[in-house]
Amino acid sequence: MAPKGPYTDIFKLCCVEQWSQGGDFSKAGGSFLEVDREVGRQVVRLTGSVPAANSLQLPKAGSLGLPARYLYFQLQLAVGKTYAIEVQLITEDKSTQRLTISNLCKQDDVRAKRSGVHVYMPAEDDAWLLLALDLQTLAEQGCTSAFGRVKSVTLCANLRARTVFASSFKYDWETAPKPAVVSRFAQADSDVNGKDEVVFSAGAAIVAMRASGSQRHLLGHAHPVAVLALDAAGTVLVSGEEGSGGAIKLWDLKSGSCMATMPGHKGGIVSLDLSPDGSHLVTVGVDGQGKQVVVFSSVAACRSGGKAAEVARHLTDYNIKCIKFVPFEPDKLLACGKNSIRVYRRGREGVALSDAGLSIVAGTEVGTLGMLDIPSHKYTTLLRSHTGSVQAVAVEPSGQQYYSASADGTVRAWDAATRQQLLEFLAPGEQVLCVACHPTKTEVACGFASGAVRVFDVASAALAQECHQHTGSVRQLLYVQRGHILLSRGEDGNVCAYDTRRSYLPLQYASLGPDLAATSLAVSHDSQLIAVAAHAATAKQNSITLLKSASRDPVLQCPVAVSSTSSAALLAALVVKGGRLPRVTTAGEPAWCLPVRSSRRRHIKFKSPALAAVAKHSWFRRSPDCS
Repeated sequence: MAPKGPYTDIFKLCCVEQWSQGGDFSKAGGSFLEVDREVGRQVVRLTGSVPAANSLQLPKAGSLGLPARYLYFQLQLAVGKTYAIEVQLITEDKSTQRLTISNLCKQDDVRAKRSGVHVYMPAEDDAWLLLALDLQTLAEQGCTSAFGRVKSVTLCANLRARTVFASSFKYDWETAPKPAVVSRFAQADSDVNGKDEVVFSAGAAIVAMRASGSQRHLLGHAHPVAVLALDAAGTVLVSGEEGSGGAIKLWDLKSGSCMATMPGHKGGIVSLDLSPDGSHLVTVGVDGQGKQVVVFSSVAACRSGGKAAEVARHLTDYNIKCIKFVPFEPDKLLACGKNSIRVYRRGREGVALSDAGLSIVAGTEVGTLGMLDIPSHKYTTLLRSHTGSVQAVAVEPSGQQYYSASADGTVRAWDAATRQQLLEFLAPGEQVLCVACHPTKTEVACGFASGAVRVFDVASAALAQECHQHTGSVRQLLYVQRGHILLSRGEDGNVCAYDTRRSYLPLQYASLGPDLAATSLAVSHDSQLIAVAAHAATAKQNSITLLKSASRDPVLQCPVAVSSTSSAALLAALVVKGGRLPRVTTAGEPAWCLPVRSSRRRHIKFKSPALAAVAKHSWFRRSPDCS
């Protein structure tokens, strides 16, 4: 028959099966671990005429911390010989009392003495028996205070023991757990550290157990452990013990050593959690005034022997039962309480209170400054700003809004009339380098240092599309062909075209020629031509390439005699905008320029087929200052 409730196998807890290697137990005199042929299992055998000199003590030091009411022994007593079983109890007034079961005392059922409680039980039968002790009842009869926890168990002389286990449930011989069963039940929270090892608490002990049944034990708490939490890697464990002012301990789970001990909440702890990287700790408990408080602390220094530092403290009336870090947003906390689920965000940097105490001004990490009117609970945003440098600005075609892209990983929409922020798109941990507005839709394209191009739908304030076509950062974006095509220029020197009508499907890379890397883009007023300034690093030569915007086919490519890529970029912009160009010399060709578009076609003879093809356009003519 299966056990009907959770229990803790004390032999397993103290690693008695590791008799020769040594576990958390102390043996003296005639104590042996052997296989009993009658039951076919390993048993502990104790011999000797003096009980105090022939014993097995569990644990070796410290406290078991088991709050279980019942203590069970599976024993075989040596008939007619003296034996003793001693149980150390910790009562509710923190005092230690001793409970002794033996055949050495007088034949009274229970005797209360100054040293504790003595129970007489004769050794009259050599059969295996199940001895069950109701510790709560025994403590009431002979101790100065009510039963609290089991501290230790000592077996002395002339007996054999198959197991000792503790439970809050009452068993009989049929329902009692078998000695081979491993305790898998936690008296508090449990967690898994990612290495097929389950971590749970058993009273004041913390047990790390593998699927094979082997266990490790972390000892150090004086009171039963109420809450446990692990970091994402499963290397750092935090534990909190129950009771007023119960200690909070930080453990290196791999070595089993305690890295730091912190004072707990005066009124007891409710919940705790570690950030995914193990650098921060949040706890929920009750303070000295009986109010629930959330405490946020930095524990990063504890790994190198430092101390934990409290970062923030927040009183709450929402009766929080559980609090956890959001796995992919470590600056956010999710708390479940009475009729509510609340999200806390760590971001407050500075707070100031007015002289009258009726207003609070707060600045945040995200660049906002706001004022809270305490009587009305009204919050007013005074100022919003980027926390990083602004990399690009784009104005929508209507001119009513404009967008700013920043190195802080945000793209913000602003009202052109009031200068107030309307929307904010977040990309934590990334830099936004460029931005472009769709000419007919409420879409904003953004280029990132990671090489991504993301398109946000302003109407729904959501990410519409995302593309990764560049191996370097995206430096420039342009909408052409009435918004049907989006061009992106990357630091890798490539120019990529996307079809906006087909969910920004990548179409092709613009053909610039070997060893040419694009450094700037410009488009003509009628969107028919695209000018690309490019640089050839091997030849240290700058050039301008004209492309048809519809097909991205090259129309003209010619080297330019300018000293820098920035000059070539300016020249490309002047080409498509129709401005007069300075005198430019091309290889083997006369000087030429592209002035404002003229209705009269100029028939000019060009030596190169490329320039002759371009001359068919009516806005090309010979420069008036050319000889």
